[in-house]
Amino acid sequence: MAAPVRPPPGPSSRSPLRFRQRLKRFVSALLIVYLGIVGMLVWLQRSLMYQARKGPVLVSEAEDRAPHIRECHVTAADGVKLHGWLSLCDAESEIGRSQSLSQLGQGDRYLVVMFAGNAGNRLSRISQLDLYNGLGCDALLFDYRGYAENAGSPSEADLLRDARSIWDFATNTLKVPPERIVISGESLGGGVATALASQVCREGHAPAALVLRATFSSMVETASAMYWWLPVRWVLLDTYQSIERMPHVTCPVLTYHGTADEIIPFEQGLRLFESAPPTAKNGIEKRFLKIPDAGHNDIYQVGRQEIAEAIGQLLAAVQSISLQRATDSDLRLAE
Repeated sequence: MAAPVRPPPGPSSRSPLRFRQRLKRFVSALLIVYLGIVGMLVWLQRSLMYQARKGPVLVSEAEDRAPHIRECHVTAADGVKLHGWLSLCDAESEIGRSQSLSQLGQGDRYLVVMFAGNAGNRLSRISQLDLYNGLGCDALLFDYRGYAENAGSPSEADLLRDARSIWDFATNTLKVPPERIVISGESLGGGVATALASQVCREGHAPAALVLRATFSSMVETASAMYWWLPVRWVLLDTYQSIERMPHVTCPVLTYHGTADEIIPFEQGLRLFESAPPTAKNGIEKRFLKIPDAGHNDIYQVGRQEIAEAIGQLLAAVQSISLQRATDSDLRLAE
């Protein structure tokens, strides 16, 4: 007996199969697009992270600050020439003119070694040079490699090596002792500054202080918050794990951060601060300065007075302890 002939499947039986096939094609296309975007961002990540303003920077462009500025150069470990400015508290000083730059170390002023944010160049930091000069400090600021006139391309490893070259320039060429050097970092520069401070502290050459402006606990956290839909932890090249380096910082720490920071969340700055030792080796307690309603780029404009006062108080505390130690040493020698 012949088997019954089944009728061909009707439209209703083909619909689920077609839907699954279309869904599979859609998901596959979506995945290809996503992976393409991830690949593109992986390829471009350093150009997104390091937003350099290229081209020569003239001292004359600093306008009112120009009389304070001396041009200086550092040769990095790989031979790249880094251009920078030494901004002197005393505009009439002959240091860098008729006197050698090494004369700077014979004074008693603090030298602030500054590390900038990820955008612009040293001309964008005139207000910060003015801040530290106004507090009676000299300030040293170099552009990163790949910025301004500098050759090369920035990366975390290179920037950290360059930071050490700048430290060596300050201590060996300018002849400023470590205890009179303040390391200062802004945003991305906070990651560089924290790494340098951690390194020199572990070597037993602690600076006078570490001052951080609106910086992150790690670049991984910042990028993950900004690009939550990307596998940042797997693909980020320059991670700047400051939160792992901060516990080794033995000098006094001052951090200030705006509560309305739209780029590096306030909580990240607070976490980094909390990872620092409660007190420095010289007994000065760490301090966190909260700037209400300040964003990432307007923090200094919003909190100018509070920031200047906090840094001034830190410098006074460091100087007071240094003077006391010098007095105690003289008394011991006199006995």
